[in-house]
Amino acid sequence: MKAILSTCVLLITSFHIVDAQQPSKLHVQDEKYFFQFQPLEQISYKICASQDFQTWKHLASVRGTGSFDWLLPDSELLLARRFYRAESVAAIGSEHLTGWQSFKLAEAGKYRIGLIGDSYTHARTRYSLRLKQMLAAEYGDLGAGYLSFGFHTSAGYNGSVDNEEFNYSLIKTEWIPTYGNGYGPDACHVTSAVVRAAITVRILKTVDSIQLRYVNQVGSGGFRYRINSGAWVSVATDAELGLGNHEITLGNIVAPYEIEIEALAAGVTLMGVEAVKSGDGVVVHKLAVSGGRALVFATNDLAKTSTASLQLDMAVIMFGTNEHLGNQAPWSFRQGLVNIVQTLRSSNPSIDLVFALPCYTKYELENPRAYNLQDYGAVMRSVAEEYQGAYIDFTEVFGPADQLQNLVDAGLMSSDRIHPTTSYAGEGCGGYLIANTIYKSVLGCNSSVYWE
Repeated sequence: MKAILSTCVLLITSFHIVDAQQPSKLHVQDEKYFFQFQPLEQISYKICASQDFQTWKHLASVRGTGSFDWLLPDSELLLARRFYRAESVAAIGSEHLTGWQSFKLAEAGKYRIGLIGDSYTHARTRYSLRLKQMLAAEYGDLGAGYLSFGFHTSAGYNGSVDNEEFNYSLIKTEWIPTYGNGYGPDACHVTSAVVRAAITVRILKTVDSIQLRYVNQVGSGGFRYRINSGAWVSVATDAELGLGNHEITLGNIVAPYEIEIEALAAGVTLMGVEAVKSGDGVVVHKLAVSGGRALVFATNDLAKTSTASLQLDMAVIMFGTNEHLGNQAPWSFRQGLVNIVQTLRSSNPSIDLVFALPCYTKYELENPRAYNLQDYGAVMRSVAEEYQGAYIDFTEVFGPADQLQNLVDAGLMSSDRIHPTTSYAGEGCGGYLIANTIYKSVLGCNSSVYWE
């Protein structure tokens, strides 16, 4: 043991710590070598190593919560003349988010954000709800946005970004779900299987506008709705195929209240409800399909039209996990991303775009697939560059693939080794890390109210 340690000492004298912005040093404790680092911000940092100052190897990722020590792996001690540095994880191309920058500078106006993705986004208790709460706290709260009637047998209801503001229920046997490749902006819709198939929407915080989204179809029977057991209002849907949009007259009604919706026949197709407040601020629409891929979004004219109806100013697009799981060809992944982008740009040519590659899962090393996650990352980054969007790589935020067990032990990844942990795991969960990174490192928000 003494001989091994003396060898390490000889090697360590050739190491250099490099970082022009952050104070850092190498120190020894209990015969182990540590890289000590004092971060300036509470964001994720990459610990990198190099032998030539040119090519840097990503060894680990750590979240800055004050001064921390990172233990040098034994494998690193075997490499003579090694250079280390800690660098913050940052988005590439954030300067392209010109609409967002203008909104922040103006400190007024309405800004609409759509979160488009798979189960990472679908489960509001991962990152979507926290991101909405942080943005609303800093810039103003315009409500829970779009609520989708889509549902998945095992993944539950799609719903809205905030279940405590805006939720719904239905009897699943009364409705036929289309989950992916559907008509709504989240690629979902439901169709009544029986007469009087019902949906109950609960408004728990007062909003100023509620719009029902449905499908006009020749020969369809229409639907009716009422508020708090009041008078029924009928809406006809027997028309040429197209998007239907009905604004509910609210008057002076305040939350909480319920809206009952009933199909007047089988075969009536509904998408969801959009509820927003008036005034200045941010509204966040959760538009996600659990198990979904980029290719299942905006696959028909109605889906494209319903997406346009939200008048998005920004889209945060996160895919890659299910493509990786399913061995989807990277060129096919590109097709899905480009289709989403072109759909968004067709209604708003200046929309801000944020592309997010998820973190590594067990499909990288433990149960490897036909492609590596970074094969999809390369495609996503090229699309971001082509369409002048921002790009953030969450493999850099969470860390290399060989650290997956460490992430599980730290409570950042769930035991399935696929999904980040949810807010039920507390402030240190993986979902919060995603939200905090988008909030701080991508959008450049300054408030520390929700940054703990």
